[in-house]
Amino acid sequence: MKPKGSKSRMNNSKVADDASVDLSFSLMWPGGRRTEVAEIPEQSALDLDLRKLVEFMAFDAKHSEALSLIIHSLCQDEDTINYRLDTIGELVRFPELVRCIESLLPVLRDLKYYETFLALEWKTSLQEALWRLRELEHYVECVKRLADAFEGIRSQLRSLALKRLSALVMKVQQDGVFQKLVVTLPELRTAGSAAYSAGPRQAAVRST
Repeated sequence: MKPKGSKSRMNNSKVADDASVDLSFSLMWPGGRRTEVAEIPEQSALDLDLRKLVEFMAFDAKHSEALSLIIHSLCQDEDTINYRLDTIGELVRFPELVRCIESLLPVLRDLKYYETFLALEWKTSLQEALWRLRELEHYVECVKRLADAFEGIRSQLRSLALKRLSALVMKVQQDGVFQKLVVTLPELRTAGSAAYSAGPRQAAVRST
């Protein structure tokens, strides 16, 4: 949830409601670090038809490769396996949280797309400004919707992963910079729309 540039790390000595909790974490890896895995041999993957499983689980083609790497890697670490099982059990207990996360998948996909687009060299200054505005809007939307989903269940959470996610969302939501962003976004959106509308008119004037 932290904007790009952050590293996936988490101090295991901090509890979920610690005010200094890290703003990065992983639902798959406790501590945010990849543990020992065993790669499934190619022939075994073909026998199990893992390709179809990847196609079924991937919410768009762009994420198929990353998902395939995960599915083809068998975790060997007991703590990591239990960490994931606890998370899955929690999601079964709270289907409303699952629905929230599912509804955010297109938003998260767009956030990743913005990151890719903004790295392109041929973009104009106006395009970059508008895309960064959309990136901020989606970021705020993710935080707000997750905060609403956790509101009624936060005290009931048991899994370490979802406790950390809940704490992360709360910390971001209470941050002064984020709160200021929420207030100023409507004004930024209006300015962005005006700039977008003015662009074609200015181009037409220059061509005459």
